[in-house]
Amino acid sequence: MSYIYDTKSQTYIPLAAHHTFGRLAGSVNTHIDKPYISKLHAAIEWNGSQWRVKNLGLNGSWLNGKELLHNESTPLAVND
Repeated sequence: MSYIYDTKSQTYIPLAAHHTFGRLAGSVNTHIDKPYISKLHAAIEWNGSQWRVKNLGLNGSWLNGKELLHNESTPLAVND
């Protein structure tokens, strides 16, 4: 099983094979109640061999200093 670490609450969140983040409570796996977060902001997905992050929103997502465009997906590594 894989997890992400919430540095604010200092808790681990187990990931589903298609794990969504956003402010649309009830429609995402992890709810983030911030005005700059899209209703469906991003997803972390397991494709059978690697974890990938995908930007679903229009407000922008960043990974390691690189902006992901809308619907862009990129591989994840440990500690990303």
